[in-house]
Amino acid sequence: MICENTPQVDIRDYLPTGHDISALGTNLSVYRIRCNYGGYRYWFRCPACQRNCCILYLVNGCVRCRKCGKLRYRSELLSPQARRLRKALKIRASLGQTSGGLAVPFPEKPKGMHRKRYERLKEECMTTEAAYMKELGAFMIRLQRRVEAW
Repeated sequence: MICENTPQVDIRDYLPTGHDISALGTNLSVYRIRCNYGGYRYWFRCPACQRNCCILYLVNGCVRCRKCGKLRYRSELLSPQARRLRKALKIRASLGQTSGGLAVPFPEKPKGMHRKRYERLKEECMTTEAAYMKELGAFMIRLQRRVEAW
C-alpha cells in the first residue's frame, strides 16, 4: 500500500498538549521529548512496535506506523529511470518551466536567482538528463532486439 492513499494522522496537525488525541477511531497518546538545544518535540507512539512516530496510518482497521503497516512512498515504487526523469522535471519546474518536458530548451535563469545556484541546478539537471537518455537508449536497443527476434 502507498502512504499517500492511506488515512493518516500527523502530529503536526494538532497543538500538542501532552494529552491523548482521538483520531482514526482510537485514542492516541502524545509524548514529548526534550531536544538538545531546548524545547520539546512531540511524538505519537506506535501501538504495535512502540516507536516514536510523527505520522500514524490506519491499516486494515489498526493504527500503525509506516514500518509496521508495511507502507511505502510512491517514489519508492518508481524504477531508477523514472526517478531520474522525475528529478530532471522537478529541477526544470523549479526554474519556471511549466510544460514541454525534456523536449524544450532549458529554461533561462529566473529573475532574482543567484547565478551560482542556477548553474549548479543546470549542471545537475543536464547530468540527470544524460543518464536518463543513456538508459532510454539502452532500453530501446533491447526492445529492438526482442522485436527482431520475434
